[in-house]
Amino acid sequence: MNKTYEKGALFPLEGDYLSETSHCDMENNPLHYHDHFELELVIEGTAKQTFNNMMFDLNVGDVFLCRPIDSHSIKGEYILFRHIKVKEKVLPMWILNKAFALQNPKVYHLEKDDFEAINNLMILTEKEINKHDDSRNDIISGLIDLIFGYFFSIAGEKNTSEQEFLQKVSYFIQHDNNFRSNIKLDDIAKYVGYSKFYTSSMFHKISGQTIQEFIIDKRIEYAKSLLLKTDYPVCRIVDESGFGSTSNFYSQFIKKEGCSPIEYKEKNR
Repeated sequence: MNKTYEKGALFPLEGDYLSETSHCDMENNPLHYHDHFELELVIEGTAKQTFNNMMFDLNVGDVFLCRPIDSHSIKGEYILFRHIKVKEKVLPMWILNKAFALQNPKVYHLEKDDFEAINNLMILTEKEINKHDDSRNDIISGLIDLIFGYFFSIAGEKNTSEQEFLQKVSYFIQHDNNFRSNIKLDDIAKYVGYSKFYTSSMFHKISGQTIQEFIIDKRIEYAKSLLLKTDYPVCRIVDESGFGSTSNFYSQFIKKEGCSPIEYKEKNR
């Protein structure tokens, strides 16, 4: 990428489609959007991506779709992608309908077989496009349709399983007000049946927040209800809602609500 882009820039596509393998220019990747659809597969490295105002970690095996209505930026040391870039006018209606039906586009992690399948299809598509042979256009269009179809099938399956995963984590944290206790990641991971690392990273990737941030949100919600429904002193509310100290409670409350607990009570009671 030779041109310097400003934040909010349009990254245009010359021609109707492009398939390539390239690293991301981290120094010149501000928050931007495209005039085309871009399906991206991570094949090397790691990075962080801001995608429609949400933060995601990118690792080998991750795949995501950027539509013309989406904005994103990528930051890190090194990451290598395979790209399929396609103008809207050449995509069939069934692909466009599925793409715009994605209410909250996100990053999906592929299992080994799915990764190899999409990776091989992208390699084949890149070879066909680089032949610059107009007689191969039907083959190229068929390959692009196949890749997008594969992606949507994976996205549909993962959306269902991811919602189940979120529901299980959320249930454990909120059941019997577990968030009020010194809840451990070990306990959450054991309940959902995964390792601590997988549980933590998947919750962050799917929800856009850490498990600890989710727990703090629940504690603050509980503290707010006590502020409005009881005359408990702040020290008791700190204990009842699960915060370890008054200073931490005030810090987290102000960060979340923009005012102190006492101010919140005076304004809303």
